[in-house]
Amino acid sequence: VKEQGQFEKVDYSALDDIVVWVEPISPSVPVAASAVTVSVNAQNPAEKLSAVAAVGQRLILHNTGSATVNLYSVSDGNDFDLGKVTAGGQGQYTVRSAGLIEVLAASDRDPVAEIYAAPSRWVALTHSGATVDFNNLPPGRYKVCSWHPRLPGTEESITLAPNQVLKTTIKVGVNALPKVGPR
Repeated sequence: VKEQGQFEKVDYSALDDIVVWVEPISPSVPVAASAVTVSVNAQNPAEKLSAVAAVGQRLILHNTGSATVNLYSVSDGNDFDLGKVTAGGQGQYTVRSAGLIEVLAASDRDPVAEIYAAPSRWVALTHSGATVDFNNLPPGRYKVCSWHPRLPGTEESITLAPNQVLKTTIKVGVNALPKVGPR
């Protein structure tokens, strides 16, 4: 269906790489202790998000390639150099800041892994039309947030009561932007 004007409504029904998280508005809840393992191969650049993690969570970068590589990142707030990681070996890093982490193996190549770090332990990587469940959230006030590499994210405030199941819909894409009235 074509909207009035010079722009057309865009169909996002096959959109991948959507990150959704639930962030406490009240005092922070500690990060889960489990690490996130990400396979990297210097011969295969990342074509989409490799994983999601939380600030404070440990990343284990596993070199699945056939050669030793230097794994590092220059991403804002998450810059690191794991040094040389042998084929089949691994390096570890603890996430310090929310945002996109691009893992590099050579300065002249594309990232070998892309990880989105959320400010909360309740985070999921999903696609359009999917349902994401966050279980065992304590009662309280939260922000439900989304992020996408190329589109505007959204944020919605919710209040969760004890023993309550709450459903909400997150919209991602330029179609979700607020309408601007005439000037």
